This record gives sequence, structure tokens and C-alpha cells, in this order.
Amino acid sequence: PMPEGHPAFWKDEQGKEWVLFGNPLPALRCPANYESWQDSSTWEILKPQETLMDGKGGKVTPHTGSIAWNAFRKRWVTIFMEKFGKPSAFGELWYAEADTPMGPWGTAVKVLTHENYTFYNPRIHADFTPDGSPLLFFEGTYTKEFANHAHATARYDYNQILYRLDLDDPGLEAARKP
Repeated sequence: PMPEGHPAFWKDEQGKEWVLFGNPLPALRCPANYESWQDSSTWEILKPQETLMDGKGGKVTPHTGSIAWNAFRKRWVTIFMEKFGKPSAFGELWYAEADTPMGPWGTAVKVLTHENYTFYNPRIHADFTPDGSPLLFFEGTYTKEFANHAHATARYDYNQILYRLDLDDPGLEAARKP
């Protein structure tokens, strides 16, 4: 096991602080201090949820992404890229919620698509969101690479793109259910 992905900090019910590693869902945790991070004997392997339901009875397999605590929703949230999604194999982005960072993660809702373009390694920027705001900011790498002979978007190809998601949007209703 190796710490991978975007780390998230979490305090469990007993008050112990952990750093969680996963891409997107937590697959490893260690006590939230430098000494534990250096000492692999303190690492605990977690079993992340392999698929999420999409609200239409289909399954969505997460590929890359991140999780964060969202004070507005009072839940953990994730933005992730679907593994071999459609219409873009590496450009379909989904949103889901959970009561704990280990899940179970609820219904996934597609929030972004890039037809025949790639948008990978999405990262939530929870620190960009003002207190009490329903907005969630996330960014990722936007590129024609890994697409089927896509034409580059002038001045934007292979750049980081920042998106804003309104968590009050009625289209996210399915994700709000526990």
C-alpha cells in the first residue's frame, strides 16, 4: 500500500484524527501526524466502495477524484471521473455524498461531460467555498490527450480548469438522499 491521491483529514467518533488517502475514495489511512505518515506500520488499509449507483439503476465506477467535508451539506462529498465513461472515456464527472468518508456513498449524479475530450484528476477545493455557501469548487486537467483524435481547444489544451457546482441545484436531488 502507498498513500495515493488527494489527502483528506477526518476525526473519527472517538476523536482520533486521521489522514485519508484515496483516488477518489479512501483506500488507506494513518494517524494525522508526520511520524505516522513516515511509518508504514501505522497505516491501515481500507476497502473503498467499488461502484456507485447512478439513479437509473446503472453502476458508475470511480477512477480518479477527491473527497471533502462540506459544511453546507453537512456531509462528505466527492467529485470523481468515471472509469471508461460515455460519451468520453476520461471526461465524465460525477458527484456523490456520504455521512462518513468511508461511505456508503449514495447515488451518483453526472455533473459534467466532455464529449471526446479528457478531464482527469479532479480535485475539490473546499477552502475556496465561503462559510454557509452552497458552492463547491473543483478543478481538473483538461486535454485532448487520451481522446479519440480530438481537436485541441485553443489556449486551453492541457490546462487546469476550475468549475463551480451549486449544491442547491435541483439536478443534485438524487445525491442528497442518504
